[in-house]
Amino acid sequence: KFNGEMGRRLISEGGLLIATSSIMILFQFIDSFTVYNGLIQAGLTDEMAMSLKGIFDRGQPLVQLGLVVGLGFSTTSLPLMRKHFINGEWREWTVSAASLLKLTLILSGAATVGLVAVMPWMNRTLFTDFSGTDTLQLFVISVFFASLVYCLHTILLSTGKGTTTILYILVGLVFKSISNQLMVKSLGINGASLVTVLSLMLIV
Repeated sequence: KFNGEMGRRLISEGGLLIATSSIMILFQFIDSFTVYNGLIQAGLTDEMAMSLKGIFDRGQPLVQLGLVVGLGFSTTSLPLMRKHFINGEWREWTVSAASLLKLTLILSGAATVGLVAVMPWMNRTLFTDFSGTDTLQLFVISVFFASLVYCLHTILLSTGKGTTTILYILVGLVFKSISNQLMVKSLGINGASLVTVLSLMLIV
């Protein structure tokens, strides 16, 4: 039977899952305001800056594709882990948490290595040229660390402490916001990829 407590948990815990799974979208939002400006400050013309920003944006759907498996495992593992925790089944909970972490490390690591390896051909096939391949290879490393964020958030959420994840996400977003334009100005478009990976590492 649906009641106020269930509604509160649906909003709070569901909101946490949505916020955590939207990290890359929030990063993309920050990129939309800072990458172009950073390239202009680096001395590029409007046309060159827009072209490089477009190449950088190629990485977003590739990263989202790589995150499908990690996010799927995390969300499907949550009910069972929560049940073990509530029932005081510590051994079962520990086994489930360890299994989720191992699977995430293996699968997200394999997905990341695979994306990096095939990126030149994928870039050529999907976008008709090899432009920005090194930028995209750096960017897809995000798959590994974002998957770990989802995994660790699921483990925390199963213990009722998932709200702490929001604090870490905010730290990552602030770091991304402050560093992005400066790094793009210094390192070019590769700076945006690097800051994304570093921000996720900071959250992890």
